[in-house]
Amino acid sequence: MMAVLHWLPQGVLRALDGWSHRVAQRRAQERQRKWLARRAKPAEVAPAPAVYHLKPWRD
Repeated sequence: MMAVLHWLPQGVLRALDGWSHRVAQRRAQERQRKWLARRAKPAEVAPAPAVYHLKPWRD
């Protein structure tokens, strides 16, 4: 495969490089979007603390 790349004209190589760069940018944006979506999820809501009612002392 590398031998074929050496024989391609410079214009074709630049076009392939540009295409590869656009694909890499798109994939990086998709990874970042997924990461932000995971991070933006609301945290689990902690249950309310137990409320204790003290009973009066009995004499």
